[in-house]
Amino acid sequence: MAAEPRHMRELPEARAMSLLAGTPFGRLVFCRHALPAIQIVNHIVDGDAVIIRAQLSATVLAPTGTVVTYEVNVIDPHTCLGWSVIVTGLAEWVTDVRDVVRY
Repeated sequence: MAAEPRHMRELPEARAMSLLAGTPFGRLVFCRHALPAIQIVNHIVDGDAVIIRAQLSATVLAPTGTVVTYEVNVIDPHTCLGWSVIVTGLAEWVTDVRDVVRY
């Protein structure tokens, strides 16, 4: 019996955020000293925001926000099937004490 053809498809944003919310960690891609860097970090999803807990210096995240990419994926090693969510946006420090405590 022939296997069904495999294909990639774009997920709706709500489904992508739901998948992110169901995983505990991912990879943060940013620029360090003018070179690309990747760091594995923990995250939570709060509405449409991905909150990342990481020890990043001020040289990585500017006070006005830095463009970063965040990737999370789950791939079954036996079937090679799974999903990948990639989010690109501005990273900003969480400075409100109430938000820091809540996260």
